[in-house]
This record gives sequence, structure tokens and C-alpha cells, in this order.
Amino acid sequence: MSDADITLERLREIGAAFARHDVEGIVAAFAEDGVFRNARGADVWGKAYEGRAAIRGFYAALFADAGDVQWRHTAEFVTGSRAVTEWHRTATTRDGTK
Repeated sequence: MSDADITLERLREIGAAFARHDVEGIVAAFAEDGVFRNARGADVWGKAYEGRAAIRGFYAALFADAGDVQWRHTAEFVTGSRAVTEWHRTATTRDGTK
């Protein structure tokens, strides 16, 4: 992906994949060796999922366990070769945990 491909429109297309719970659409937004950093996890900064297979596994499991998961965008911007989106995620897991 070149810098010209990194736009707010593209960022919003990826956000739409999240809203649809489209695992393959989400995974396609990452490079083969891409990293997804989840704010939740054992480490102080959360947990990292490296590579498309790990990212796919995380989202497939999340959607299976929390069918009502939603993201509310709080901020988004593009600068140079970097696109950033911040979300507030809510969900209820099968065991009722929110």
C-alpha cells in the first residue's frame, strides 16, 4: 500500500468491515506480517497479534463469543503513511461478561 492509498475513506471502509463482523475484510486490511495491538491482555499495554493468521483467529473468536460486539469511533486521522483510528469497544460475552 502506498501513501496515496492511505485515506480517511479507506480507514472508514475498514471500520465498516468491523461493523459487519467481516473477519476476512478486517484481515485483508493488514499486511501478511501486520500486527494488531489489542488494548486488553496480560501485558500492561494489552496483547499483540502478529500476522494475518493470528489476527484472523482473534476476530473469529471474538465474534463467536460476543455476537453483539460494537465499535464507537472516538477519533481518526491520516498523516503521511500512518492512519490511526481510536475506538471504544463494547460487547457481552456468552457468559454475560460486559
